Amino acid sequence: DDLTDAELHERAVGVMSTYFLAARDEAIDSYLNLAGTGRTANDIETILPEAFDGRVASLFVSPQGAQWGRFDPVSRKTDLHESRSEDDEDLLDLACAYTYLKGGAIYDIAPGSIPGVPSPAAVFRY
Repeated sequence: DDLTDAELHERAVGVMSTYFLAARDEAIDSYLNLAGTGRTANDIETILPEAFDGRVASLFVSPQGAQWGRFDPVSRKTDLHESRSEDDEDLLDLACAYTYLKGGAIYDIAPGSIPGVPSPAAVFRY
């Protein structure tokens, strides 16, 4: 009763951060353990069609990054561009949208912040 709203919020964030980071840490461990088995990928050309199909369980992306291009879900082809063109879309955002809509988890990671986990990176369900 003696705590201010700000103090109560600060304590709640401290308690809940452990809960939310546990899921992220488990996804990181999964990526590191499954790397090289065909159940992971670290390039948008592989990740995007799998996200569209609902295979991405966990997706790691940098919020500062963007990869411009076009994705055709019918042919499952990704056309990646060096810089943004008029009809381009951010393919990382698109992968995030597909992952979220198909029940996957998305984690933002700064480039180089987690050894062995690049951005983008994905863990596939199967």
